[in-house]
Amino acid sequence: MGGPFACPSFPLSGCRGPTIPRKARLLMRDSVFDARDSLRWTWKEGAATASSDFGDPRTGNDYFALCLYDEDSNVPYLAGEQLVTTGTQCGRKPCWKYKLGSYRYKDRSGELSDGIVKIKLSAGAEGKAGIKVSGKGAALALPALPLLVDERLTVQFIAENGNCWEAHYAADDVKNRNGKLSARSSPD
Repeated sequence: MGGPFACPSFPLSGCRGPTIPRKARLLMRDSVFDARDSLRWTWKEGAATASSDFGDPRTGNDYFALCLYDEDSNVPYLAGEQLVTTGTQCGRKPCWKYKLGSYRYKDRSGELSDGIVKIKLSAGAEGKAGIKVSGKGAALALPALPLLVDERLTVQFIAENGNCWEAHYAADDVKNRNGKLSARSSPD
């Protein structure tokens, strides 16, 4: 996917996190058959987020990025990224919709946004906001598994408008073998 927006080389500071430990989950599967690759990031019971913090993904040419940072000797580095464009059409329908207080993205093929097939951005008061991102298939650009996970992983969902949401996963909270990675967020 092209465009000027990409994940920064290092994690951003000041991102919103879950209000309760272990409420963000990361699942990745790197299959020998690329069509079976999958990714799911769920960020629940998050810090207060207004709908306007997401911008309006139904319009414009802005981007969101899901950024995965691993660490080597306590130095974070960008291990993987998926970019999602806004204001796009998925066939004859818009990819983005607003329904019941949430922005929802759906692209069955995943070809428009680095393999991302679904996103749900839910605004809410403290402890009520949430984000779900799902991807699958050959267009999904997963990092090679297993990851190093020397200290911790960080996942950040970044809007081009500068707002970001994150979760941290300590090495002890990461299961990382046989082409699969699963983790629950750690207390910060």
